Amino acid sequence: MARIPWYLLLSLVALLFPVIALGQTLREAAPFPGGPRVVARAVLIPKRQEILLYAGASADPDLRATEDLWSYDLVSGRWESVSKSDPWPGPRLAHCMAADASGDGFYLYGGDVPGKEPDYTCADGPWRFDASLQQWKHVASGLPGAPSGVFSGMSVDTGSGDPWVFFGACGTNTCNWYFAHFDQEQLRWRGAAAPRDLPGGSTSAAAPFDPQRGVILLRGGAPPRGCFDSPNLVPELSTTLLESAALSPHSLWAFDPRNGAWQGLGAIAGSPARQAWPLSDYDPVSGIFLQYGGRDGLGGVASDSLWAFDVASQTWDLLLAGPERSRARYDAAGAYCPCTGEMFVTTGAESTAFGGAPIGACSDAYFLRIEQPADFAWDGAAPGQRNAPWHWGSVTLDDDGEIQPGSVRMMNCATAKDLQVAEEIKRIGRGRWHVRFRAPGAEEEQALASGHLVLTGRVQGRPVNFLAKLKTAGSAAVRNPEMNSLRCEEVAGGWRIHYAGDHPEKARLQVFDVAGKLLARFDAPFGSGNSFVWDGRDGAGRRLANGIYFLRATGSGTTAKAVLVR
Repeated sequence: MARIPWYLLLSLVALLFPVIALGQTLREAAPFPGGPRVVARAVLIPKRQEILLYAGASADPDLRATEDLWSYDLVSGRWESVSKSDPWPGPRLAHCMAADASGDGFYLYGGDVPGKEPDYTCADGPWRFDASLQQWKHVASGLPGAPSGVFSGMSVDTGSGDPWVFFGACGTNTCNWYFAHFDQEQLRWRGAAAPRDLPGGSTSAAAPFDPQRGVILLRGGAPPRGCFDSPNLVPELSTTLLESAALSPHSLWAFDPRNGAWQGLGAIAGSPARQAWPLSDYDPVSGIFLQYGGRDGLGGVASDSLWAFDVASQTWDLLLAGPERSRARYDAAGAYCPCTGEMFVTTGAESTAFGGAPIGACSDAYFLRIEQPADFAWDGAAPGQRNAPWHWGSVTLDDDGEIQPGSVRMMNCATAKDLQVAEEIKRIGRGRWHVRFRAPGAEEEQALASGHLVLTGRVQGRPVNFLAKLKTAGSAAVRNPEMNSLRCEEVAGGWRIHYAGDHPEKARLQVFDVAGKLLARFDAPFGSGNSFVWDGRDGAGRRLANGIYFLRATGSGTTAKAVLVR
């Protein structure tokens, strides 16, 4: 039987207990079709509003490394398997992933890969996956200075587009202060050592990027048994280094990739315990670092706590805890979703036996509510249109309170970019406020059309913001008033296209993007009736990103048009 790596012996579940009491803070999602597993990794692809999950360790007795790639569509709520192509990263587990600067793909680095029996080997080559083309690219491997890539944290600097890898381990239970970024132009690693009082992150696979401040946020995991501070060098256990890792004077650290500066954030007092293998991410809506789950020690039940660190005030708040509001989980895959204000969680484990006996894993999926839900409507908007120019709108809060002055703003939730701050807000009733904005620019119009425009703000005394989706009145599919023989209706699995022209059995349907490029063509799609369901894919079978699309149906001497906003 193959040797099981040390960290997998710590990543196992004693029993899989169902959790029934959910409340409004937990929303069920479709279970992961790939089966129970641990040490999988997932990222949010903002432009496409989908979660991509790659590999991990299956729940069989040998904890076999997998190599499947799955997509979870946040709009339809469906999982799909991504077809294997050449090249392909292959089986691996405990790797790290981060969305790239384009918002339409991600980087993968490191992890344990099956080597010669009975050992695993540590991968050192970055890969990039293009979500539009559904293709992998092996960027490089075997370069000097490559960081340890097992249980490491990864982030991408949106300015340069370069990926950064922090800490990690390879072949031993260690902590590590070494980090490096991959220079894509020169195809080389550039590394350095983090401050000694920053806990090594070998048990905390997270290093989310804060786009508002342009920094990478890190919080070390539970201090392990040994330490080292450069790749391929593992000295004897140092009590001094271990104590410095355990007694860090800061609760969180911010690293600026532009100048290489480290800044300690927050005090240890009042901060949650450092957990091994929590799920962490950054919430750009409320400006908070999120830490969910994890575990402490060699065995026992995982944590069900969801903590938020407010980067501006440098304080922690406990958002969720308890079986009725959350679930115990460690080493789960997932990501925060700014457009819904929720954290998506799947796979991982609920508990371990002492010492990590191989017993099981999880395949459920769910959302944890972060932001407080709210509703927004443009004042005076009639069906099928909106108030223009954008002036007054009404926001309704689920939980009444005084809105913090200057906090209400529009943002593009896909790019995490603030677009404009409200010029005026005033109360008009319990839980209801009037909000005034200036006329929209091109960015606001584009975000609205793609479904990525949100309104957010902070109620005084609350640890998180409220969040409301801004949209045009009426359905997401808007019929062209001059050509009413073609219309679209959003349904489960895509859009139902209705055609009311002459001889529908002869009609041909074409789909174009805003630049006029033909994306899909359907010959006689209405042959068996006046409608058919389009799954939102182009002619090559690739799912189209959110945006504006033009549909044209050509029948017997007539043409019908419609605009679809996805």
